[in-house]
Amino acid sequence: MDYKIIWSPDALEDIEAIGEFVARDSDLYAESTIQKIF
Repeated sequence: MDYKIIWSPDALEDIEAIGEFVARDSDLYAESTIQKIF
């Protein structure tokens, strides 16, 4: 069964912050991490 996730603005900001944090060490891993979330 497929589910549709509706992301709140706060959640999207948190995900962006996670990506920025990971990107401090690796842009590649930051992109990979964000793609796994979505």
